[in-house]
This record gives sequence, C-alpha cells and structure tokens, in this order.
Amino acid sequence: MHKQGGPNNPVNTGLFLFNAEPLRWFISTKNKANTRLKEGPGSVHFQTTKTNKQTNSLSLLCVSAFFFVSFWLTMSSESASENCLGYAARDPSGVLSEYKFSRRCLGIDDISIKITHCGVCYADVIWARNKHGDSKYPLVPGHEIAGIVKEVGSNVHRFKVGDHIGVGTYVNSCRDCEYCNEGFEVHCVKGSVYTFNGVDADGTITKGGYSSHIVVHERYCFKIPDNYPLASAAPLLCAGITVYAPMKRHKMNQPGKSLGVIGLGGLGHMAVKFGKAFGLHVTVFSTSVSKKEEALSQLGADKFVVSSDQEQMTALVKSLDFLIDTASGDHPFDPYMALLKTGGTLVLVGFPSEVKFSPASLNLGMKTISGSLTGGTKDTQEMIDFCAAHEIHPMIEIIPIQYATEALERLVKKDVKYRARKEDCNDAQKHILVVKVMTEAKASGLNTFMISGLASQEKKTFNNHFQKVKIREPLVQKSVPAV
Repeated sequence: MHKQGGPNNPVNTGLFLFNAEPLRWFISTKNKANTRLKEGPGSVHFQTTKTNKQTNSLSLLCVSAFFFVSFWLTMSSESASENCLGYAARDPSGVLSEYKFSRRCLGIDDISIKITHCGVCYADVIWARNKHGDSKYPLVPGHEIAGIVKEVGSNVHRFKVGDHIGVGTYVNSCRDCEYCNEGFEVHCVKGSVYTFNGVDADGTITKGGYSSHIVVHERYCFKIPDNYPLASAAPLLCAGITVYAPMKRHKMNQPGKSLGVIGLGGLGHMAVKFGKAFGLHVTVFSTSVSKKEEALSQLGADKFVVSSDQEQMTALVKSLDFLIDTASGDHPFDPYMALLKTGGTLVLVGFPSEVKFSPASLNLGMKTISGSLTGGTKDTQEMIDFCAAHEIHPMIEIIPIQYATEALERLVKKDVKYRARKEDCNDAQKHILVVKVMTEAKASGLNTFMISGLASQEKKTFNNHFQKVKIREPLVQKSVPAV
C-alpha cells in the first residue's frame, strides 16, 4: 500500500498521482542555484530566486516536465494497481460489454481482491435492465464475489496476501448503529452500501464483481477456507446466506424438526441442503413434478409435494414446524399456512408482487410469518465455515465472463435448471450460474478464458461440458470507451 508523502511515495491529489522525487532530481541538477522546490500536503510548487528570462523559461520547462512525469507515473501506477477490466451495462438493454475503470486507492483498512468467480443473481438482471428505475450507468453487476487477496492495508489483520476471500451484497455501512454493532450490517439504520449501483461514503458509485478486481473494507470481507472451491463459495454470499440467516434466526436447525421448502431454485436447493445438514425432515413443494427425482435423489429431500395437488397438500395439514418460502412468483399463502403446526413459522425470502392471507391463518394456532433479506457479517462467515465443515456445495454451472449477457438472458427465460449427473455422464451440473472472471489473458486481447482457479475435477467437468455443447457467439456489444 502506498502511503502519502515521502520521497518515494506518491501523493494523491484527487486528479493525478504525484511523485515529487524525479522532479526534485531534475531541478537540483539543472538549476540548483536558482530554483528551490517547496512541498505542501498533496501539492508541489516552485519558489524562484531570480526573475530573468532564463529562469522563467526553466521554470516552465520544469513545470512541463513535472506534469509529464506525473502523468506517466499515474498511467503506469494505474495499469499496475488501479485499472480494472469489467463487463458493464450502458443502458436498459442490459447488454454487457468490456469496460475499463479505476478502483479506489487502497486504504489502511482495505483489501484488494483479485476476483476469480462471481455468482449470477437475478439482482444483476434487475439493475442491468433498470427494472427499478434507479440504475446508474455504466453499471458493473455482481455481488457474489470470490477471489484471492492481492494486497492489504496496514490496519488489516484478519487477511494476508494469497488468502481466499469473499464479498457479498454490501460493502459499507455506518458501523455505528445498533444493527451494525450486532453484526447485522445489512439492516444498517443509515442503509448499507450495495456492492454495485450503490452510493459509497465518498460519493462514488460502486461497481460489482463482473470485473478483474475490487477494493473492499476488511469488515465486509469473508474468509473462504482453502479446501473449499472458490467457484462454490461465490453463490453462498447471496443465495446461501439468504436462506441460512433466517433458518438460524428462527431456530430451524433443531434435529428432528420438520421443514418445508417452497420452490426449488437457487435459494430453495440451498435451503434443502442446509435443512438436511441440520438434521431436519425436509419436504419440498413445487409446481413442477419434473423436479421430484432431483429433490429426492440429488438433494436428499425426504418428501416431494406437487403444491397444486389439493389431496397431497391436505395430507400434510398441521405437520410442519417451519416453512421457508423461496418462490418469487405470485402464489397463495393460506394453503401453506395451514401446513404449519401450532406455533409454526413461515419465513418469506422471495419477492412475489403481493402477499395475501386470511388473519385466521395467522391467529389460529399462533403462527408467525417473517421476512428476511441476506445476512450480517457474523452469520455470513459462520455459514461459509459451516459449508466447508459439512461439505455443502451449491449446484453450479461455470461460464466464461464473455457470456455474461447470455447468462442474464437465461435467468430471465428460466433456462437455469438441474441436469442429471451420472458417473458416466460428462455434462456439467446446472443450477446456479457462476461467472469465471477474465484474467490478464483477456485484458491482453487473447480470445480465451482461464480456469486455473478451479480444482482439477472441476476443470475436467468444465472442459468436457464446453467440448460437448456448441457455444453460441456471446451477446456482447463492441467495447465502448470508459466514461
């Protein structure tokens, strides 16, 4: 990390990265008798002792040389540590294309992270396509980030260079309210700063994980055990914690209790995995009968119910201790509330357009309905460690970053589903999409992608999958200069 001031350290003025040492040498050797260099905080200026034409000319020459050297140093420094290559949406079409921008300089509490993987979340679609009307373009999506520490600030003590690390849905908060103090930063009174399309404390717009690296305050970073694949860790930082946090909060981790999981998508399949790891009896509810074998055979659920089948639903009335609702499509709530035992709890983590139920469904049987977002830093780190200890891995499909636009389109079309995985089948398992972020090879113009960060078995599966499937041309625009 660079420190301000000193003969060999740059001084950041906000516009240029100045280093006074080359200029000091230039002046002292060319006009030692006539010109003195004076330095102030973040600035350099000259005080001349003569006013003749020769001195003025030399001063102009020195100033020109100074700005030339400064500009050269700025460019070389940025190319080494600041310039970031990402994929950004420029307008509500949501089409992503290459975008170069500068990350902030490393602060004393910051960590610079080389991003290896980033999960693809529906939030990426929402803001890339300006569904909420508040997108700030150019917009670099991605808030399920996994990578490797490449530099740490002087006050950072939990991480060192080379550590595996993750960043989730937010990168800042007030750090002073009751929720921040309790480790629930996602519920910060002043509002947490989202990993992308958020307004940070310095007024800059945050840019997410579809990029080569990111600089984040240590507080919002998570340790990923070395034995846990980075590709698997990325989706945990949104999909995983979204279901883990409320399950933990509502004590859905009591062995022998019964859990119902509504919906079997990215969130739902993680809820099933956590439920089984907690020792629960898990029932999956879905409108798609085709998911029965997947739920029972691949995920280990104890029961599968087609929620549109009235007979199957009636048979389970007052049988469940907990329900976790991951469905974002509109659906009735009263039939599910009837499945809860007295004192049972339904947690909603999806976002249907409306929630409607009869007061009797809630009052009779003193039932509880609760909502939840993602989770705080304490729960997130606990979840990652739990997954590593119990070998819980999300079911993922890895794609190269240049197909990010196509990945978002597949989410919209719901073309992200399980695929049978057999010992003699080389097809990659599909469920949660994970972008394999470009490395320097792509930045150098090579038409390739790197999989060096994957475990050897993942490499084999990844290679076999892309050899068998004909890949269409990526849906990207011609690269547009940064703004």
